Order: sequence, then C-alpha cells, then structure tokens
Amino acid sequence: MRHGVAAVLVALLLCTSLFGQSPTPVTQVQTFHVKGTLTDPLGAVIPGAKVTFQSEQKSKTVATNEAGRYEADLPFGVYTMTAQRAGHRSYRRPPFRVASSASVRFDIILPVGRIVDHVVVNSSGAPVTPGEWAAALKNPLPYYGEESFSASSDDGVPFQLYIRYMRRAATDGTYTYEGEKLPYEDTVFVAYNLFSLQADHVVYNVKFRTVEAIGNVVVVNESGATQRAESMTLRIKNGQAIPLP
Repeated sequence: MRHGVAAVLVALLLCTSLFGQSPTPVTQVQTFHVKGTLTDPLGAVIPGAKVTFQSEQKSKTVATNEAGRYEADLPFGVYTMTAQRAGHRSYRRPPFRVASSASVRFDIILPVGRIVDHVVVNSSGAPVTPGEWAAALKNPLPYYGEESFSASSDDGVPFQLYIRYMRRAATDGTYTYEGEKLPYEDTVFVAYNLFSLQADHVVYNVKFRTVEAIGNVVVVNESGATQRAESMTLRIKNGQAIPLP
C-alpha cells in the first residue's frame, strides 16, 4: 500500500512541475516605423505613388494616400527604397540601416518628368538646312542621370553615396553636379544611409569622400533634423555625413 501511495505522490509532483513551467518565450521581431510625404517641387502632394522597401529577406510596397503620405512597419535591417509615380522622375535611396525602434522619416520630392525634343528654326523662314541641323545637335541639351559610389562602413554595411543630377562633369576623381531651376526645379539630390541633401551644385571628391554643396542647400541629417544654408561641406564616413568647418 505504501508503494502505491508513493507512486501517486510522485505522479502528482511530476504533473505540478510540468504544468508550473513557464512556456518557452517566442522571440518577437523588432520593427521600426518609416513614414513621409511625397510632393512635387512646388509643394503639391503626390497621391498614388508606389513606395518600395527592399532587403535581403523582405520586400514591401505601400502607396501614398490622397494627402501624399505613406507609412510602413519593417523589421530591423538594411534596406533600399524607391518611389515612383507616372509623370514624375523616380526616387531611389541607397542602402540604409535601421537598428532601433525610433521612427524614420523620408519626405520625398519627385520632380516632374519630361520629354525633350530638338527644335530647330531658321529665323528667315526658309527650310532648315542639313548644316543648321548638324550645328544644333552639337549643342547638348540638359539631361538627367544618377550614379552611386561605394562608401561602406568599417563594420561591413554596404552603404553607397547616391547622387541624382541634371548635368555632370568629372576631373581627376572630382565630380561636379548641377541641377536645374526653371522650368523643372530639379536640384541635385544626394543620399547616404539616413542622411540626404539637396542643392543647386554639388562637388564630390572620391579620395577624401567629401561632399561640397553650394546654393539653396537643404540637409536632413540622420536624426531627421533639417538645416538650410548657402553652402556646406561634409565628409562621408561609417554611415554618417560629418559637417566640416
């Protein structure tokens, strides 16, 4: 009889021990919130634009609402970002890293897209000659382009310096970019990690990784604070744009 009572007590103790254990905690995915507004250069909001975030593990696309706003929640990580809307020049942001739950804001200006044709007119009213046409084609029209430079961090994050421009010139490792005021209001746009900049002129020195911005400079730093100046020089390093004296 004693053996039976002992067996029952052992069974009860085992059940108590099992049911008293805390369940294995489920690891919660840490996320950050990203939001912003899309406008054209005159400040009009852009509804219906597609905003896409892409990482090695995840892709997410959201659309701007009638007020031009978008928002998304994403796991921590390294992402690229694009924004597109028919009739506007597209936006691209190079790899950026978010490793905290703080909200990130990217307000985006999408310049109006354009189609450019050569128009040659003879002031006398006579038909344009082949020579006049050839001479007109030698005068380059403004164009737009974009390019990226590798500017990775010491801990291996593949950051890039991205520059969108209207005109470009290069001399001995120094690149000069210009935007265009009227009629398109398409300034030079620079992005690096969480930092971005707009200006009339930008000079990038590849060797020293310095960005010199001149004319109507608008800077948004990593914390989201906006600063305006007529000129500014910064050094690109380890995911940050460091102002230089």
